[in-house]
Amino acid sequence: METEELNTSPFGNRRRKDESKAKTGPPTADEWQDFFARIVIRFMTEWYVDFVFRGIDEDLVTDNDAAKLLLTEDERNVIARPFAEFANKSPFLRKHGRQVVAFADSFESIVILGQWFTRVNRIARKYARIVRKPTVQAQPEEKYDVNFEQSQARSNGHKSPGIPDNIVLHNPGSG
Repeated sequence: METEELNTSPFGNRRRKDESKAKTGPPTADEWQDFFARIVIRFMTEWYVDFVFRGIDEDLVTDNDAAKLLLTEDERNVIARPFAEFANKSPFLRKHGRQVVAFADSFESIVILGQWFTRVNRIARKYARIVRKPTVQAQPEEKYDVNFEQSQARSNGHKSPGIPDNIVLHNPGSG
């Protein structure tokens, strides 16, 4: 006897039937729809909202606008239906689909853990003290003439060995 159980997660309701037996056959169209709606589409749309609103204080967004940003479960199901039908009819996904659907729970766990880390870091940044580094006053650099001996020799009328008088040496790093 199959019983339907609804588990709630940040990704929405999970439709599971009789968890006592592991399934070995290809996923059903309902399982594909649940996979695409709950994992693929929800993940992509929520990631996109996070990406677009990065750097914007979440307290500035009104609750009404925040509610409009996320797709409802019905909207996700409507979007997921054609993908589920395609996956159900694809020979490759009929062969490897059980692995893909089984991977969904692991992926969901990783994403939820990542969201938790992000939330913790965001809250920590909100309350963290701003640590100011002591300002160090740098002494102005003294400029040295790298051609001191040559210029000294020329000003004294002495000629530098090996360098003709008509050649001017320029060191671009000296200023």
